[in-house]
Amino acid sequence: MIVLTAAKLSELLRVNREINKAVAYKTDTENYGKVDLWTDGVKAGNLGDCEDYAIAKRNVLVKQLNYPRENLLMGTCFVPEANEWHAVLLVMAFEGVLVLDNRRDNLLFYDQTGYTQWRREDVSVSDSWVAFV
Repeated sequence: MIVLTAAKLSELLRVNREINKAVAYKTDTENYGKVDLWTDGVKAGNLGDCEDYAIAKRNVLVKQLNYPRENLLMGTCFVPEANEWHAVLLVMAFEGVLVLDNRRDNLLFYDQTGYTQWRREDVSVSDSWVAFV
């Protein structure tokens, strides 16, 4: 588990804000002609949808800042006010599950977001998801 020291929180906040600013939102339908396509992050032109933001953040944290991959999980949730599903990056920390989200620049724990029906990737089974609330 990651311990959320002041330095770690600052670093996670910086990465969240930088990726949010660098990427322009574009749906998979607009980008690829498919309703939902999960790729390995943001493609040419810095265009992407929610999972592209999350994957880009995870790539920076793992490949550039040496965060442990097993503590950075893709998550999905339902956003009631938008009536849609959404993907985020979950930081599995000693203090709780922190959310890096393209919808907001600040960091919140999952239970502070107002999102519901949380699922996360299962690190023990490839291509599998588990509910965690």
